[in-house]
Amino acid sequence: MPDALDNPAARLAAFLRAIPERGRDRTVGEVLGVTADANEPFDVALRMIEIRRLAQNTRTAVEALPPEEDPALLLQHFSEVESFVLAMASMAFSSARIRPADSFNARFGVRRLAGDVMFSLDICAKALHRCSPEPYLAPEQLTNLIGRTRSLIDEVVLSERLTPGAKAFLVERLREIETALLGAQITGYANLEDAVDRLTGGLLRREDAREKGIMERITAFVKQLVQAAQGTSAIAGATASTVQAIETISHSVSS
Repeated sequence: MPDALDNPAARLAAFLRAIPERGRDRTVGEVLGVTADANEPFDVALRMIEIRRLAQNTRTAVEALPPEEDPALLLQHFSEVESFVLAMASMAFSSARIRPADSFNARFGVRRLAGDVMFSLDICAKALHRCSPEPYLAPEQLTNLIGRTRSLIDEVVLSERLTPGAKAFLVERLREIETALLGAQITGYANLEDAVDRLTGGLLRREDAREKGIMERITAFVKQLVQAAQGTSAIAGATASTVQAIETISHSVSS
């Protein structure tokens, strides 16, 4: 099993291996890692869509590998992975025809994919790691960043200097970052980068959201996020420009 979740095949393999570890006779929501008290009734459906997209991205990425990696050979068992994901999706959606939230409680009968199928997926992950690694965040880094995001949200909510509109804007943007962090081991770094970009762009437009203390904490948070990301050569330009933009906004508040 690849150590670095820096490509879609590695993330897909990690997710599939986690299913048996969660035990038999579990609900679909539990297997997918969706909490029972989620506010969004379509959370299970949305997570399942992410898993199916992850499988699709894996095939696309492997097919794009150079000929010397022999993509066709790497994908010889991948149709079995796709069939498993499709069956899982059907189970997740079957109980949601009337009430989407019911899909959380559908029972998920766990079965293991054959060893040669998982081995083949691991080989795909190793090839992608060699040829086209993506930025990624290690689990312990994700936990820390999620905690910091939630602390920032609490600070925004309790702030006496921000207008209600500014609070609503910042909470929404920070929730997007939290959601991207929670799903990063499935969706990768791209959604997180997009969420940070939306926060940065919004701060450029909204002067009412630039409270000095909050801006200082957001700047420190974005810097930590950049430092935590692995595969920095792939994101050096984007992250450097994001930090520079945040720092420029923060300095304008201080001056």
